[in-house]
Amino acid sequence: MDASSSPRPHPSSADRTSAPPGCSWRRVLEPGQLPDGRATTVTIDHRSYAATHVDGLYGLLDDRCPHRGGPLGQGSIERGWLRCPRRGYDDAAQRLAEARRPRFVLGAGARDGIDEILSLAEALGAPVVTTFKAKGLLSDAHELAGGVLGRSGTPIASRFMNECDLSVGWGASFSNHTGTAPSKPIVQVDRDPLALGRFHPVAVRVVGDVGVTAAALAGAVDGRAVRRDHRAELADRWSIWRTETRRRAGDDRGRGVGSAAVFAALGAAFAHDGPALVHVRIDPALTSRTEAGAGSTGSPKVTTAP
Repeated sequence: MDASSSPRPHPSSADRTSAPPGCSWRRVLEPGQLPDGRATTVTIDHRSYAATHVDGLYGLLDDRCPHRGGPLGQGSIERGWLRCPRRGYDDAAQRLAEARRPRFVLGAGARDGIDEILSLAEALGAPVVTTFKAKGLLSDAHELAGGVLGRSGTPIASRFMNECDLSVGWGASFSNHTGTAPSKPIVQVDRDPLALGRFHPVAVRVVGDVGVTAAALAGAVDGRAVRRDHRAELADRWSIWRTETRRRAGDDRGRGVGSAAVFAALGAAFAHDGPALVHVRIDPALTSRTEAGAGSTGSPKVTTAP
């Protein structure tokens, strides 16, 4: 159901003392279970309905959208209207086809759909960065990798965030630590409708499995997208950054072994794909910024265990 045709929610049953003649009340949600400004799907006698909560008022309507049959309970409420999640998919495809510098952000929720997401990124030539929680989903050696985004991230990821004209989040919450510029339009894809727009305003919300959605978007934008390959630019930026990290590894600033040297030694000591447990403690007494392999603020104290 489009935003232009969706009904306003009806008064809460809590405002009524008795049911209308010939009707009876049915409990479908517990108090406080559905946050204000959200929708969800409930089942009554084997039939699905979309339950809404807006400005303290609750509503219930058929879960099937007349537009494309989308599940309205998985939709989003925007300016008091219920928006079909499949309408979000159409908007996402349009924005992705028109973007000249799209950027993908992998969150922890992208794990199960990583192959489909990377296939779409490769078709578009779009850089791919990760949140801190998703670090490791994509190797820095991948030709489209931009590293980790945010305060613990790389300058490559920050550069492509600043210069992108569309940010597409896959299973990413866009929390404050992610470091997303508020001026950049965001398409957020997540199977949990409550995760959409939870920490950061988004332009387009898409409820769905990230892998299925990525594969569907690949078909939708095929032949329509304004493709600009960023592989060469990414390679140049990684070369600059790795030269800088090698310089920092050899500069102790007269304070003994620096953090960049520690990370360089760890990188050389561990196997290419071997796991390591790393504990980082930030010394609040030091305010200078030091950036090692992943970057950190303050003076990191690192202990490792194989």
